Amino acid sequence: MCRLLSMVGKLDESVKRTWIDAWRRSSSFDPLLYEIRPELDRADCRHADGWGMVAISVDSTIRDMTSFRSSNSVDSFDLSSLMNQNALRSNDELARERYELLLFHSRRASPNTPKTFFQTHPFQMVVPYQSLLMYLAHNGTVDKTVINKLLPESARLSPERLSKYSDTEMLSWLIQVNASLATEQRNGGLFWRDFFRIIIESHQEVSASYVLQIHLLECQPSELRLIVLSAMSEDNLFKKKYYQQYQVSSAHFQVYCSSTVMQCIYESSSEAKEIAAIPLDNNVLVEWSSSHQDSKILTMENF
Repeated sequence: MCRLLSMVGKLDESVKRTWIDAWRRSSSFDPLLYEIRPELDRADCRHADGWGMVAISVDSTIRDMTSFRSSNSVDSFDLSSLMNQNALRSNDELARERYELLLFHSRRASPNTPKTFFQTHPFQMVVPYQSLLMYLAHNGTVDKTVINKLLPESARLSPERLSKYSDTEMLSWLIQVNASLATEQRNGGLFWRDFFRIIIESHQEVSASYVLQIHLLECQPSELRLIVLSAMSEDNLFKKKYYQQYQVSSAHFQVYCSSTVMQCIYESSSEAKEIAAIPLDNNVLVEWSSSHQDSKILTMENF
């Protein structure tokens, strides 16, 4: 169980501070987690098992990139220091001339999974010979055995080795293997929709539970692409209020975030209550591309 925040567009500093602070507060105490897990103490309703971020500043090409991961609680970082990183610095003139893409993730580790730096998100994946860099942040759970079987036979892990990896590590490995396809095959959200559909169908074939709340960032010399997926099995729908993701659109930027981040935004001021947040339906994939600087929603039919 984790909290996610992605922002893309022309972002001034006050906008970034408002949303990043809401993400941090939602990670420090999650009232929606407390609602679905009443057996937990309030002090345990935190996403305190590490956090990470990536920020990219772009005009005609990538100008700055900042990434950071920590196994410490998100409470331990200084927002002011973070905002001084190159790719997060803003002033009104810069905001008019460039757009930015930010991705933040705070982790609440699944039971019996390691809590080290190596399990923090976003996971970085490099596809050589294609000038492709990807970052993956994931909230939810997938069945590692199902993911392992979807890998090429030569890349599959033995049960002993598989037990040492988290589900998101296996998911990132599968994504990297599939992203090594020719660039023209991968371009567009249709590729990722079909890719995640295969994962969902494979879980359904063995009646395995899954929650795929995915923020996937593709970086290429000529284009940036943000993929946001919202999908879960029927046995998890009773938790939909917690797993719900929201889209917020303005004239200059778009935001995709977890439910508690949106709740913290609404609680931040009376003006914030006027923000129109659109809940993402189950089994949809949103694609934002720098080539058209807009988003489109792709529905995963038949689920």
